[in-house]
This record gives sequence, structure tokens and C-alpha cells, in this order.
Amino acid sequence: MRYALKEHSAFIIIEKFARLPVETLIKENQKEYYNVLGASDNAANSTKFIEFMLSVILNTIDEIIETEKKVTQKVTLKVTANQQKIIEVLESNPYVTQEELSNIVGITRKSIIANMKKLKENGLIKHIGADKNGYWQVIDVF
Repeated sequence: MRYALKEHSAFIIIEKFARLPVETLIKENQKEYYNVLGASDNAANSTKFIEFMLSVILNTIDEIIETEKKVTQKVTLKVTANQQKIIEVLESNPYVTQEELSNIVGITRKSIIANMKKLKENGLIKHIGADKNGYWQVIDVF
């Protein structure tokens, strides 16, 4: 798992869109909805109505994608290069010591402690168990 800006999968979009009630979409576009519905009814042709509903759905999906990008960028901006290295090491070895992290990442133990404190404060990692025999868990924020 990397905490860099990720591409958004269709699954995430569909999952978020599936929770959005269609009634909400209609309410937000109520006047146009009834105009198009009436015009389609008068013409005995549903093409305009279908096009309208598809455009509302497409606009909603675009909004979901933009929101996801903004959230991902905010999380990404909070993680420095050294913090990213720390996360990667913790993912592969949750039992690694701060001294070992210092050697792997190439920064002082004091800097490791400060970076891990920031990662904990941002909810990206947490320590499970006792100080001597516990382990680190990387929190999946995506």
C-alpha cells in the first residue's frame, strides 16, 4: 500500500454512488426534472428524459471523483518522504524497532520518534501491545 496519490477505481466510485439516493439527485434538479419529464411525456418519447437522468448521474460521478482526489491529496500532503519510508517498512515488518528504522530510513532515532509521532497523530499508524513486545499497525486510510 502506498500513500501517494492513487488512481480511483471504478469500484470506489460505484460504492459511493450506490449509497446516494436517486431521490436526492432528483430533488437537487427538481425543476429541470419535471420539465424534461413533461416534455418526454408530451412527445411520447423518453429519449430526453433518459439523457437528462444520465447527465445527472454523470455529473454526480464527476463530483465524487473530485471529492476523492481532494481527500487523497490532503492525506498525501501530510506524509513526508521519510514518513512514507517508515510506513513501507512497518508494512513489511510490524515488529521493527526504532533503531532498525533509523538505520533503514537513514535518519536519527530522534527523527524516527518525531516522524512516528506525527504518523500516529494523523491516524496513519498505531502501536498494538506493550512497548517491548508490541507491534505497529499501518491504518488503511483509502
